[in-house]
Amino acid sequence: MSRADVRFELLKAHCLGKPGATLDHPWGEFAFKVAGKIFVITGEGSPLRLTVRAKTEDQAALCTHPAIERATYVGRFGWVTVTVRNKETLRLALDLVDASYLLVAPRGKGKRAGTFGRDLRSRTL
Repeated sequence: MSRADVRFELLKAHCLGKPGATLDHPWGEFAFKVAGKIFVITGEGSPLRLTVRAKTEDQAALCTHPAIERATYVGRFGWVTVTVRNKETLRLALDLVDASYLLVAPRGKGKRAGTFGRDLRSRTL
């Protein structure tokens, strides 16, 4: 299994470990949802790229990181795209997944967000 595949599987497990999270394929991509709302969109390509929701006011600061850019089409709503090339950018991406989940999860579900996947990050990528 390639590093990109391992990273994708870690991301998938992290997203589906969120309370109420589901997986959908509305445009042929992987869309992780909670309560019918998308919190992550990704594909299986190499390098792994995922798009997450961020607060509009945080987008400019996030985009100063070299692995983060304003998302195509939905960037005007605060979404950003992260390119995962190594362990550090994977950790950053998983933290942004946690924040994205909290933005869209119904009240109550988000309280447990971010606890799943911490042990996955320590695995060799």
